[in-house]
Amino acid sequence: MAKMREYVELDESKYNVKSISKEDEARIVNKAITIWRNTSDFWEPRLEAAADNWKALDGHCFTDSELKRYEAEDKVPVEVPVILTKINALTGFQRSIRKDGAVTTEGGEDAMSAEDVNVILKSIRQNNNLDYIRSDTFLDGIVSGFPTFVWIDEDLNNQNDKDFYIEKDLLGGTLPDINFTKTDMSDMTYLLRIRGLTKRQLKLYYPDAKDKIEKKCGKKNDETSYPSDSSHDSDERSDLLLTYDDSSDYYEKTGKIAVCERLFFIEDRGDFFLDTETEDVQVVPPDWAPERVQAHLAENQGIVELIQDVEIQKLWVTTITSDGILLENAPHNYQEGGFPCAMYVPMMFNNKIRGTVDYMKNSQKMNSIGRTEFVHSLRFAHDKLMIVKEGTLTDPMRASVEKAKTGGVIERTAESDNEDIRFESDQGGNQGFVDLSAVAMDDVDVISGIHPAMMGVQESANESKVAMDRRIGQSQINQGLMIDNFGLFDVNLHRVILKMLPYVLDYNAVRRYTDENDRTQEVEVNSPQGFGVDGSPSSWINRLDTAKYDYKQAQGDNSVSGREQENKMFVSLVSESLRVIPQEFWVAFLQNVPNKHAQDFAAQIEKQEAQQQEAINNGLIPPETQTKLNLNIDGQDIQLNNPIIFDILKRNGALPQNAEYQGGEQSVGEVKQNNDVVQNQGVEQDVQMVK
Repeated sequence: MAKMREYVELDESKYNVKSISKEDEARIVNKAITIWRNTSDFWEPRLEAAADNWKALDGHCFTDSELKRYEAEDKVPVEVPVILTKINALTGFQRSIRKDGAVTTEGGEDAMSAEDVNVILKSIRQNNNLDYIRSDTFLDGIVSGFPTFVWIDEDLNNQNDKDFYIEKDLLGGTLPDINFTKTDMSDMTYLLRIRGLTKRQLKLYYPDAKDKIEKKCGKKNDETSYPSDSSHDSDERSDLLLTYDDSSDYYEKTGKIAVCERLFFIEDRGDFFLDTETEDVQVVPPDWAPERVQAHLAENQGIVELIQDVEIQKLWVTTITSDGILLENAPHNYQEGGFPCAMYVPMMFNNKIRGTVDYMKNSQKMNSIGRTEFVHSLRFAHDKLMIVKEGTLTDPMRASVEKAKTGGVIERTAESDNEDIRFESDQGGNQGFVDLSAVAMDDVDVISGIHPAMMGVQESANESKVAMDRRIGQSQINQGLMIDNFGLFDVNLHRVILKMLPYVLDYNAVRRYTDENDRTQEVEVNSPQGFGVDGSPSSWINRLDTAKYDYKQAQGDNSVSGREQENKMFVSLVSESLRVIPQEFWVAFLQNVPNKHAQDFAAQIEKQEAQQQEAINNGLIPPETQTKLNLNIDGQDIQLNNPIIFDILKRNGALPQNAEYQGGEQSVGEVKQNNDVVQNQGVEQDVQMVK
């Protein structure tokens, strides 16, 4: 590992990028570059190993020298990506158990309900395709064995309807604190993030540096433009000058400028808002004018207090381009006691980060060696073994090489005769190499904990489903550490999004979320209610800045596979149990069943019964009428979307004769598609008659 470079210590909080001198700017840039190089040197071996893991995933396991040796021996190297199938099975498992969660909230009377905030969170996930990002993050982590980061930023591009910009960094795009030990980032003191941005994006993100961006970014630099500092020796100075040229080439090829952000915490004195109900603390945003602060206090009178000039810990960010231009040196806009990102680490042993592929590479290589040698031996499976009497050949060494080649020619001495050379039939390829490959594959199964059953492979045709399910379950249990760490990452990711809601969604807007059944939920955020004489709103409802939000992952099995299993249980419950129970006992029965669908259905029945009783009280239907409830698994009243059933219920007296169907025009074919099974026997017979 390279020697750690020293830098001159300084307090960045004393320097404003708008009015900073060239000397102070040089000191800040040099410190940022030195810390970046120190951290890069520390993580470089781990990043090289991570890149090697990705090559192993594709099956590449032989070095260049080994490949040359095989070529010289006339052997075809066989690189089998056996790790890939294991990783695919593991990522598929992660997708199948992917859980949702719920928002919890506490706050004032005009704050949003937890249910409404949950709709907003789902909308953000849907707009940013967060499910894919989470799965891709899991894949990167278990393969590379390097921390994988997902960043949450405010979207400033103005090119779509997103408010949040959520992205996963490329390998090495974010370098963590050298000394961190906790995967929840609670002991992380700094992060280094590098990314490529266009000039347009730079101007959006760093408005205080517009002139620098226009004049310097992406252009060739000479030595005189480099901010000199005594902390750099001549060799380091030369390295940095080469970086200038590399940055210019990168801009010419991609149209982007490499930007390095250093996020770290500083001790400072400042102001913050104290929520008297939740005791939540919010640092006053640095760009808020005094008038805005007073307006915020007036809007939240009795709820929020201003605490001034106290010691606080601020998240600070220093941003430079890769060629040493200072873009930003200021408090970060996210001041919630952490970083605006979440980190996934697959597993840590003895404070060393490891990935699944790390442990399987040697076994995969042994498998490839066995197959390479076996394939080579198969080329001569129909050849014959040559047995030669001593002194028969003129050059035994050369003869053995020639014989090893198909169609080889050998030369014998004049004194020898035909009887001195005899041939015996070969027994085929070298089966020892097949055994070697089999041992290697067994090792891969044991090391990964992912046995063939997890990939759908049966031990034999007679294996029972119960036995196979048990083996699959045992394989999945072995992945507990990586899945637990992923759960922690997922919770932290959602918590960061929730903490950023008041900063990003600080205007009146409607958020919409569409579920898997194409049902849309919508919530209006920061809705003005009542207006003063000057036309300005006097109050708001559904305000996001008057409550404290948290995210709890579901404790039960609400994963994709878990919900499918729960749905199967509910269908079985409906078809086998409710048919033999009198309708008046359905609600009491369903409320005690540990199944979400059953409890939702019980609530729907109660709602229908209440509506029916209200109709009786209003004289709309006869008191002796009893509406027969359908048992479709969606828990919706079938009369609302099925004109055939609607007509039957009218003829049976369950609905008033003057009732009109409100569900829109539907053909019989559409009705069949929307209601695959009409499970209420009292209606089913009439449906058959109508058809």
